[in-house]
Amino acid sequence: MRNSTFFYPKFLQLLVFLIIAKYTSQVHGIDSVNTDDIQLNVFDISKSISVTNLTAESQTTNSINVGWIPPESTEFIAYRVEWSSLDLYGKPTFVGSSLLGNSTIQYNITSLTPGCIYLVSVELSFANSTYSQPTVDSFPTIPATVSNYFVNLGPQTTTLYLTWTDPIGCVDYFMVYYTCLGSETKEQMFALGPGWGNIPAIPGCNHTVDMYTVSHDLYSAVQQANITARPSEPEIELVSTSTSINITLISGEPNTNPVWPTIGYVDYYEVNIKQENTSDFNTMIADALPCHVGNVRPNTNYTAFVTAFVYGDGTNLNSSSPLSNTMTQSGEPAGNFETVNLNINTKSSMHTFDFFLEANVFNDKNGPIYEMLVFVSKPSRISPGSVGPNLTYLYSCEYFEGNVDWEECVAIAADGYGNLLPASARKRRSFDNPIGNPAVSFVIGDETVTQTQDARTQFVNSKLLPDTAYIVAVGARTRDSGFVVTNWSQPIRTQVDVGLVVGLSIMGVVIAVLLLVGGVFLYQKNKTRKKTW
Repeated sequence: MRNSTFFYPKFLQLLVFLIIAKYTSQVHGIDSVNTDDIQLNVFDISKSISVTNLTAESQTTNSINVGWIPPESTEFIAYRVEWSSLDLYGKPTFVGSSLLGNSTIQYNITSLTPGCIYLVSVELSFANSTYSQPTVDSFPTIPATVSNYFVNLGPQTTTLYLTWTDPIGCVDYFMVYYTCLGSETKEQMFALGPGWGNIPAIPGCNHTVDMYTVSHDLYSAVQQANITARPSEPEIELVSTSTSINITLISGEPNTNPVWPTIGYVDYYEVNIKQENTSDFNTMIADALPCHVGNVRPNTNYTAFVTAFVYGDGTNLNSSSPLSNTMTQSGEPAGNFETVNLNINTKSSMHTFDFFLEANVFNDKNGPIYEMLVFVSKPSRISPGSVGPNLTYLYSCEYFEGNVDWEECVAIAADGYGNLLPASARKRRSFDNPIGNPAVSFVIGDETVTQTQDARTQFVNSKLLPDTAYIVAVGARTRDSGFVVTNWSQPIRTQVDVGLVVGLSIMGVVIAVLLLVGGVFLYQKNKTRKKTW
C-alpha cells in the first residue's frame, strides 16, 4: 500500500491502525495478522462510507474475480483494489493493486498462484487524495490438478497402485474417490509429498478412480482413470470318482451384489487338467464352477489348476489357482464269473485243502486289484437262495466252528497277486488293456494269520475238520471300492482221519477177539457143569 501524508493528529492515526487490524484479523482462516508489514493510509473519517458485500464472484487456478456493492454516495472518484498473499501463519505479502473507475463493481485479479489464499481490500478514493475505510476479505484460488496420474494393478488382486506428480502452488491434501460397477463410492485421503498410494480394489471389477487436489476446501478439476483389477486367485477342491472329477470353488466365486462384493468378479474360467506322467495339460473353458470333467481313468493321479479371467481394457486379466492333485477312485474289479470253476485241482487233506483260483477271474480294468479275501462256509450254514458270501460282516475263521450263528468266515487275506500280506499291489498303469489275475492257490486251514491292507482286521486260517464238506468263494477289491465276490464253490470235503479209522478198526478186532475168547470160555464152563451132573 502506498504511504500518505499525515493530515490528522496522532490519535486519529492510531484509530485508523486499530480499524485496519480489526478487519484483517477477521479474515477467514487467519488467527492474527503481522502488522509490521501493513502500510497505513490516511482516511477521511468525515466521509464514513465504504463498499459492502465483498465477495469472490468466481475463481480459477490463477485468478479471483471479486465483486462488491458500491455505496449510495457518489462523492468518491475511484476504487482502489489491493491484494496480498497469506502464508500459513497469516502473514501478508503485498502482491499488487489497481485503481478503478467509480462505476466499476467487480475486478478480476490475475497471475495468482493455484491453491493459495489472498487478502483482498477495496477502498474508495476521494478527490483530496484520501481514502475510505477499507473493506477486507480473503479468498483462495482453485488448486491445480496433479500431473502424470496413473492407476496400476497392485501386487495383490485386492489393491490398486496410484502414482502422480504434485501440482504447483498451494496444496492441503489429495482426495481420491473410487467406485466399482456403480457400487457405493469410497474415498481416501493422501498427504502431500510421496506422490503414490494404494487403494483397496475388488478383484475382477472395473474401477473408476477420481483424484482431486484440495486446498482451502476448494477442489481442483478431476483427474480420472478407469482400470479393471485382476480376478482373485481361485481356491479349488477336487472331488473324484472312478470315472469323473468335479472341480469346485472354495472361494473366488463371482459376486454380482451391487454393494461391495467380498470376493470379486469372474467372466469365465479356464480349467487345466492332466494325468500323471504326462507333460501337457488338457484345457477346457467353463462359464462357472463347479465343473465336471469326465472320461478319466480310475485309480489314477490327476493334477489340475483353474485360471479365472475377466475382460480388461484390450486384454484379458487372469489369476491362477495353485496346483491341486487328486486320485480317482478305483472301480469295482471286473469279474468273469461265468467261467469260474473253484473246484479245479483242489487237493484235500484231513485239516486243509489247496484251494485253486483260476486265472482271469478278475481283471484290473477299473484299477489294480488291491486285496483278496478267501471265504469259507459249510453247505448247512448257508441261507436258502444265497449264492455267494454276505459281505456285511467279515468274521475270522478262528471262531467259526464254535459259533453256529455265523454263515461264513474269512480264512485268508491276500494282496492282488494272491500273495499273503504284506505284499504291495501292482503299480498303477494304463488300464486300457486290462490284465487278469494269475492262477492262484490258497492253502486253507494251515493256521496262519493274515490281515487286511488297512491292518485293522486279522484273520486266523484255522484248520478244517476232517471228513467235512466246505464251500469257498473269493472276493477282490480295488483300493477304494467294496469287494466283488464269486459265487460259492461246489462242496469240497476234507479227507477222513486215517489214524482214527485204523484205531477204531483195531479196537473192533480186539473187542471181537475178547468176545470170542469170552464166548469160548463160557461154552467150556457150561460143558463141564453138564458132565458133573
